[in-house]
Amino acid sequence: MEQGIIRPSNSAYASPVHFVKKQNGDWRICGDFRRLNSITISDRYTLPHIHDFSHGLAGNTVFSKIDLVKAYHQIPIKSSDSHKTAVITPIGLSEYTCMTFGLKNAAQSFQRFIDQVLLGIDCSYAYLDDILIASENEDHQKLDVEKVFQRPKDYDLKINIGKCVFGQETLQFWEVQISSSGVSPLPDKVKFLKNAAGMQACLHDLVKGKAKKDKSVITWSVEAKTAFQACKDLLVQSTILAYPKCDAQLSLATDASETAIEAVLQQHVDGSSESLGFFLRS
Repeated sequence: MEQGIIRPSNSAYASPVHFVKKQNGDWRICGDFRRLNSITISDRYTLPHIHDFSHGLAGNTVFSKIDLVKAYHQIPIKSSDSHKTAVITPIGLSEYTCMTFGLKNAAQSFQRFIDQVLLGIDCSYAYLDDILIASENEDHQKLDVEKVFQRPKDYDLKINIGKCVFGQETLQFWEVQISSSGVSPLPDKVKFLKNAAGMQACLHDLVKGKAKKDKSVITWSVEAKTAFQACKDLLVQSTILAYPKCDAQLSLATDASETAIEAVLQQHVDGSSESLGFFLRS
């Protein structure tokens, strides 16, 4: 309340609160807005996927990532709608003055806003409050970072310097690892998959030959354990997905059985083949 995020409320609405653990171990207080969300009209603004802009990363070698401070809280809620966000607290009923986690259309609303903030800056790619900056070299990177930094300033958005990463050849962005070579799984994700059964689908578009894995119930014989270990090893050695090149020759290889079909899309550059994606449908 001291920060102006919530204020006392006399609303007829009242949602309970709960705690969500952050990646750093801290806890975030959120409203349990399931009842409110059930009567909220959906915002169909589409959140981006890495494949939507991977072609723009081709040829870049230096990457930075910008994080915004309490990104959702930097978006005000209309005064006429604020009462709908009322939550039950130990000090009485309180309502949000700004957008908060748990609201049905929060992600879509923020994505639309940040896309507008960065409109026209070709070197920047945003996924919610994470902004990726991709540059050809270090000199261009300095100019690009300066350009991107100016936009949040123009919109009175605060940048979390402590969580920003600058001038890297490889960095994490939106659950994948970005480098000049392409997109690959995160090392900790692969470590987890090595010890988890049934997690192949988590990174299915990075795994070659997955349609040929039998999904029927099996007996854990020596052969079965060997085959399962081979599946996990395949994830550990997951193929890097290259960035599409506009002038490259493309090929699509397909395979099918009675239970599934799969395909691999490749581009051919200077006599070598690079995978752009693996696809599966049962």
